[in-house]
Amino acid sequence: MIKDYLKYIYLFFGLIFLQIFILNNVFWFGYINPQVFLLFLLLLPFEISGASLLILSFFLGLFIDISSNSLGIHTSATLLVGFIRPTVLSLISSRDVYEKGSLPRIKYYGLGWFVKYCLIITFIYTFYLYILQSFSFVHIVEIFVHSLVTTVVTVFIMVLSQLLFLKE
Repeated sequence: MIKDYLKYIYLFFGLIFLQIFILNNVFWFGYINPQVFLLFLLLLPFEISGASLLILSFFLGLFIDISSNSLGIHTSATLLVGFIRPTVLSLISSRDVYEKGSLPRIKYYGLGWFVKYCLIITFIYTFYLYILQSFSFVHIVEIFVHSLVTTVVTVFIMVLSQLLFLKE
């Protein structure tokens, strides 16, 4: 049990470190900024309580906001992810209930399921984030395209990390 908690603590701080010190300084084509820290919320166990999920979402977004000097938009977007995650999981499930003890990983549910799960959550996050950043619907098509491209790159990195590093 403690071993599992330590894994998630390392993952939390490792992804925050990666995002703050590496990925926040990378804008591919001046346009794409991968948001890989979301992987922490995506990999949490199915059985996590709603309150715990929202608290972790809040602190994850808060750390990113503090480091990015972004005045709460990441916190708001990660809270949205924490709020919608159970609904997305129930919508994409081909089963009534996820197997007890299984985790939202490629290992348990396959590449297709994991990509769909990551695409939905990451797109909602990035679209909401970019809407908050622009605080306008005037450039909605540009925001949509920016969100879509960032989502695809982010999910590619998430899947690659699952295949290379997060084997259990």
